[in-house]
Amino acid sequence: MKKSLFITLLLLPFLWSCEQDITDRKPVVRTFEQDGFRFTFSLQTEDGTNATVFKEGEKMLPVYKVENLNADTAYIAESYADPRNYDTGFFNVYAASDNSEIAYIAMDVLAIVKPCLHITPSGVVEYTVSPSAIQKSLDKASYYVAFTPRFAYYSSCCHYSDSEGLDERINIEIPEFKINFEVK
Repeated sequence: MKKSLFITLLLLPFLWSCEQDITDRKPVVRTFEQDGFRFTFSLQTEDGTNATVFKEGEKMLPVYKVENLNADTAYIAESYADPRNYDTGFFNVYAASDNSEIAYIAMDVLAIVKPCLHITPSGVVEYTVSPSAIQKSLDKASYYVAFTPRFAYYSSCCHYSDSEGLDERINIEIPEFKINFEVK
């Protein structure tokens, strides 16, 4: 009896310190390619791990990337394409049980619009949310994010072509990226 009590007392601190470890984050990356651009959307932990399973209290960060697969530099129509400048769902988190929106990410994140944001061949532009913009932690439950990006670009920085005058803005229609995730 004393031996089993001693072993139990010896192991008790280890049992208390054991936190549920998530061994399978079940990463999901939504991808769409058109006109030589690859668009990806994923959810990540603060350390940059793609995931759809998070621990209670852990921050979930949406990450949207645009990659230029073309041989030429493209000039992004930043005021049109930056997901922080318009309502696309980039900041929205919904409860899977009733589709209600959860106030998770602060909406007052200010985007800095650059006058001529270019993306070189093989270059990547990444849009994400700072961990400091997270308003609250999510309770254990199932959730989803639904994000419909929009993207447009020009062939020159000043949007002028030597031979044809003003460059036309080229819009790319991107489908909705939806990712279900879970907090355990």
